[in-house]
Amino acid sequence: MAGEKLPWFKFKPIDWQGDDALQTVSLAARGLWMEMLCIMHKASPRGYLVLNGNAMTDVQLSRAIGASIDDITALRGELEHAGVYSIDGKGFIYSRRMLRDDKAHRTAKKNGKKGGNPAIKRRNASNCNYTDNSAPVNQQVKGMEKGGDKAKSKDIRDKDSPPVSPKGDGFDVNQAFRDCQDILDRHGFDRLRFEVSAGSYEPMINILRNGVPVHALAAAAAEIAPDRAAKIQSPPSYIAKVFKENEAKYLAIQPPDPGMIAYGDALAAWQRDGKQGPAPKRSDFTTVKRAANDG
Repeated sequence: MAGEKLPWFKFKPIDWQGDDALQTVSLAARGLWMEMLCIMHKASPRGYLVLNGNAMTDVQLSRAIGASIDDITALRGELEHAGVYSIDGKGFIYSRRMLRDDKAHRTAKKNGKKGGNPAIKRRNASNCNYTDNSAPVNQQVKGMEKGGDKAKSKDIRDKDSPPVSPKGDGFDVNQAFRDCQDILDRHGFDRLRFEVSAGSYEPMINILRNGVPVHALAAAAAEIAPDRAAKIQSPPSYIAKVFKENEAKYLAIQPPDPGMIAYGDALAAWQRDGKQGPAPKRSDFTTVKRAANDG
């Protein structure tokens, strides 16, 4: 965090052990991730695997933690494949959870200087039925959390793990999480900005959990113009809303042809590479069907 170095970072055993993505990798890979978190905690900017403003290489990482380069490369590959960490447009590895915690800390500090959380202050001012001013402040806030605040906190989830926990129904949460990320990349949404802001994929994942094909949900996303999509703050909620408004229409859509799949791949790669060069054009990937008598 700029201007402030915290001597600790939050660690909740229940989150670590309940992270579906992290639990799919080897014990050695999990150990590497903890070492990376410790390095990212001290880095500037905090939360990124950087050294002197540059992305930390496998060679530098191996020297920093005392492991072989081959082990580092293999174990980091496990973490990347499982989606444990994210990579920004500059190629910097970062922890979504650490950035989220930083944002929450800055917000709390800013509110503290202004006399407290403005949302809580507004509720106190508008709650005419509450007259017991002798109760401790913490007791009042705790009581409020039993209502709206605690329920809303479910939407602010640990982005180092998929936002919906398994329910024993055979649904692959990890794959659904990756499918949602892919939909955002393919259709012009600013996924990195959304993930850094600690947004939840739960609205989209819940739709997929109900048996909706990925291509049907993607069809709803495709109807949003790319220039508009890039400005949407919470794409999963917006895409879910668009889908539910005309569900029958999207369910009737057939899977895309190979040309459109290739276009989506190219657009997703362009997004991941930091939008270098001109954006891929849909017309360049149109599949031309040959007539039956063309041989």
